[in-house]
Amino acid sequence: QEAIMDGTEIAVSPRSLHSELMCPICLDMLKNTMTTKENKECPTCRKKLVSKRSLRPDPNFDALISKIYPSRDEYEAHQDRVLAKLSRLHNQQALSSSIEEGLKMQAMHR
Repeated sequence: QEAIMDGTEIAVSPRSLHSELMCPICLDMLKNTMTTKENKECPTCRKKLVSKRSLRPDPNFDALISKIYPSRDEYEAHQDRVLAKLSRLHNQQALSSSIEEGLKMQAMHR
């Protein structure tokens, strides 16, 4: 598909691009993106990449991510809050389950 070069603007929701902007390894948002020189292959595909010298920074892609998520710190703070809430919920469920099991074991030994 050819690139649009006539100044046409296309509205795209950040949510629809979310998976494209995530690291496939750590599942966090991409930062300090890199491209390969001379088509030395992609690290995501695990194709041959001779050395780190084959990589170069990609400031254009970093700028695109900054345009889509202008308040990255706010995004990361939101992610931290969500993870903390999930962790608390999981810990509470584990504690409840452990207490229940302990009570069952005590009842069996009476």
